[in-house]
Amino acid sequence: MKKIPKYNSEDLFYTLALSYVKGIGSISIKKLLHHFESSKMIFNTSKKELLQVLDIGEYTVAQIIKEKKKVLELAEKEFQFALRNKLEILFYQDSNYPKHLKNCPDAPLILFSKGNYHLEHQKIISIVGTRNKTNYGKKFIQELIYNLKVYQPVIISGLALGCDAIAHQAALENELQTMGVLAHGLDQLYPSKHKKMAEQMLENGGLLTEFSSFHNPIREHFLKRNRIIAGMSQATLIVESAKKGGAMTTAKAAFDYNRDVLALPGNIHNPFSQGCNELIKNNIASLVTSAEDVVRLLNWEEKTSTKKNIQKQLFVHLEETEQRIYNYLYEYEKGTVDQLSLILQIPMPRLSVELLNMELKGVVRSLSGKTYELC
Repeated sequence: MKKIPKYNSEDLFYTLALSYVKGIGSISIKKLLHHFESSKMIFNTSKKELLQVLDIGEYTVAQIIKEKKKVLELAEKEFQFALRNKLEILFYQDSNYPKHLKNCPDAPLILFSKGNYHLEHQKIISIVGTRNKTNYGKKFIQELIYNLKVYQPVIISGLALGCDAIAHQAALENELQTMGVLAHGLDQLYPSKHKKMAEQMLENGGLLTEFSSFHNPIREHFLKRNRIIAGMSQATLIVESAKKGGAMTTAKAAFDYNRDVLALPGNIHNPFSQGCNELIKNNIASLVTSAEDVVRLLNWEEKTSTKKNIQKQLFVHLEETEQRIYNYLYEYEKGTVDQLSLILQIPMPRLSVELLNMELKGVVRSLSGKTYELC
């Protein structure tokens, strides 16, 4: 095999190769990475040692050994492709990996991106909907994004026909960052009619995907893509959708991640409003009809962080675990119970008690979606 291109780190190269092994998902790979010092070691260790990793079975180990040469060659080709096209390869433990997505248990190990974006931004919202958008849905998206401009949110969508394209275009017109999450590699663009818009997005936003250059836009890739759209964002807004479709799978992913789900209600006789109405009726989504609703539900009104910090230091004594929770919420503004438990390594039963105590002290308050923020 040729010398590994010096694109990033050796560890990133071998992790990319590991992701190409058939039959092994990101959760299993994370377990392997946690067990071994480096991803390179996984390819160079014995079968016996691999089988010692919790929940890693005979089939997975056999695939790693069998496909080693093939996946290392694929990883080398992909690194060369990334170099030629000036792509960024993001590893899930990197500081520049989308922070909201990082907290999702099935977050991709590797992402490929291109553009000029800043995803450390606190206000990120996904806007998705049917390809068969109506003037009602189109006007709502355009007015919503125009009225949200003052809050400078990042707009995430899937660059698909219909509602997705309207959201991206409205973001561009209002000079807001917008990211398109793709269901294929960055060697192509689907649908091709959005090529000009995608090029504009690279100036203030960009394109992102978990798929390599040899992956084509097939149905299962769109379904996998939808979880990234949901995971990258603070909230997902469904504008128009039938009872079944891509937008509904995105809503389900957001709900499963304990993120806020928002939906625009519509005419009960319009099949492309039935999905939104169903989400609202089943208390999965909050009803929104304006930018004011979004700002209120997501608590986007500006708060003085310095004032909050001084108040806590002067008047409230925090125990060690409470202080860790406080520090996280101070840095990231909000956190779900799942995020706090995972990142801070606090068992859920104990975390519930700590959060209750902090609520009684007036330090934190609970929001929708099992989310907490500082008072």
